Amino acid sequence: MVKILTLLTLPLFGICASFANDGFDIVSNGQAKTEIVLPVRANRIEKYAAGELSEHIRKSTGVLLPIVRENRLKGDMPRIYLGKTRFALQHGIDAGGLPPNAYLKKVSPQAVILAGRDGNGTLPQDDRTPMGTLFAVYDFLENNLGVRWLWPGDTGTVIPPKTTFSAGKNENKKHIPQLIHSRIREASLGNPRGLLTDEEFRNAKLERQIWMRRQRFARGESFQYGHGFELYWKRFGKTRPDFFALRPDGTRTPYDKRYDLVQMCVSNPALHKQIIDDWLNGRQSFPGEFINGCENDRRFEDGHCLCPNCLAWDADPAKTDRTQYWTKDGKTNIPHDPPPPDNLSDRYAKFWLALQAEGAKHRPNPVVIGYAYFTYSNPPVKTRLNPNILVGIVQNFDYPLDAEKRDAFRRQWEGGHKTGASLYLRPNYFLAGYTLPYIFAHQFAEDYKFAYQRGMKGTDFDSLNGMFGTQGPNLYMLARLNVEPEKDADAILDEYYQGFGAAAGKIREYFSFWERQTLKRDSAFSRKYPEGGWNPMGYSGNKLYSLADVAHAGTLLDDAEKAVRNSPGDLERVKFLKKGLRHTELTLKAMNAFDEWKNDRPNQKKKKAFRAILKELDSYRHEIRNDQVVNIVFIQQLDWWMGWRGD
Repeated sequence: MVKILTLLTLPLFGICASFANDGFDIVSNGQAKTEIVLPVRANRIEKYAAGELSEHIRKSTGVLLPIVRENRLKGDMPRIYLGKTRFALQHGIDAGGLPPNAYLKKVSPQAVILAGRDGNGTLPQDDRTPMGTLFAVYDFLENNLGVRWLWPGDTGTVIPPKTTFSAGKNENKKHIPQLIHSRIREASLGNPRGLLTDEEFRNAKLERQIWMRRQRFARGESFQYGHGFELYWKRFGKTRPDFFALRPDGTRTPYDKRYDLVQMCVSNPALHKQIIDDWLNGRQSFPGEFINGCENDRRFEDGHCLCPNCLAWDADPAKTDRTQYWTKDGKTNIPHDPPPPDNLSDRYAKFWLALQAEGAKHRPNPVVIGYAYFTYSNPPVKTRLNPNILVGIVQNFDYPLDAEKRDAFRRQWEGGHKTGASLYLRPNYFLAGYTLPYIFAHQFAEDYKFAYQRGMKGTDFDSLNGMFGTQGPNLYMLARLNVEPEKDADAILDEYYQGFGAAAGKIREYFSFWERQTLKRDSAFSRKYPEGGWNPMGYSGNKLYSLADVAHAGTLLDDAEKAVRNSPGDLERVKFLKKGLRHTELTLKAMNAFDEWKNDRPNQKKKKAFRAILKELDSYRHEIRNDQVVNIVFIQQLDWWMGWRGD
């Protein structure tokens, strides 16, 4: 445990030095001039890294470099050494003592050495195994060969063609990630339901996993802890009712049948002992090294415990005792227009500290993980925390943000940082936008860097929605900030646009247009169209974007297509965006037709018109199902929520 928290304080970059000399030729005039060397007993990470390096060089130069084991080398030549080779160790390159996913990179006229802290997991699926050597290879491919991965799959992979490729300038670099957990969750929402074959579904997911590894998303230490007490009602509802939140009627029962989301009496010392017992015996709802102090999601805004001890833990108990706002309704208690309770964060801060103190009786330096969420999202007023309290900041908003909401996020993060806790970002805002060109890349980059510069220890994004053909700049910004967290937002977007070659200017104009349109979804718009949960654009996107907007955007992509008509790779990438625009057009038409029918349900003509355009949209989705343009499995579920499916 001490080692985990030590990692939280390490800088992003350690040693990094460059010298004047160029390295040796790897490929010269279409001929291999070196080979890739693996340790005699290479692990899975090293072997996977060798395959990635060899294949990208082949696609650039047309030359497949040999991959050989170190005990079978013949002759004397400059070589590329991966992982824990004898050669690397003899030259002082030993990654064994590094944190997970850290790596060393050395380029000289005699050799390239790429070595990192590795595990032996199966890639690309396993994001919890250390993979430092692989990340060193990706560093080399990006910075020495110029590779960029705009989106999953071959079309989104930009590899500069070369007939001669040298190792580049002399370099010594040590990279230690500040983010010890970086993850985007998969937004698949279940099985493909006949939309994809099993093989297509697996391949689509695999392409996304490969892309995430290439963008260095990995969990050196896992923060993957969900609701800590989902099973507690089943386990203790009859025997220990004192574990659960006290309701206004004096009972300690769930408010409805979502027993997994029952609220807890977090001041109860007996509950603390039970949580620690579960931690020690591997019975946490989400087992792991950390003590899980993540409260269950609330079913009611005002569903917190009203017992005297919990109220006494609040910064201002008078503001959090809402008993007077509740009225009885049969067997249940329901809120009667109560104002939301004021800051409950001191209560939960004391809860986490109590768990930490109880855990310290059994193991040294325990780490407690919790969420800043709902009515305890703001920093505690009176309670100080410490670095072994790891808090996930869960914003209750979607981009774009007006000035007031952006200031609120920054106050939340700054305040949490000042408590002394370790913070990580656990947002839901990449779930927003439906399938539409919902672009907020600049605002997101500014807030990400604000958090990173104030001690952010990890990220856990919900979710990778897979709308690469419509929301590419958002997803590329998210990916590249994971690699270079302090890089300028426009510089990152320029990388993305340059992947379209001579069409870069038109693609920049295209997405800048959609970003301006997206910014019109301000607070007034949201108040007017509040429907939709975390995918509001599925309900109101046709109020923000119009078919006229699609027509204008289409002219920009037509111009982009003309600019790259003689460049096959760039042309394919422009066509990829055109598929996304066609999907946007059909989606807006379906939304318009659905609104027409929704406002006049008995009208069978309007129902038929909606069903016809939905059928056309479904047919188009089937046509592009394997292209990573949109995630059709994910959006099928959203369609059900919006009422598009069934009768």
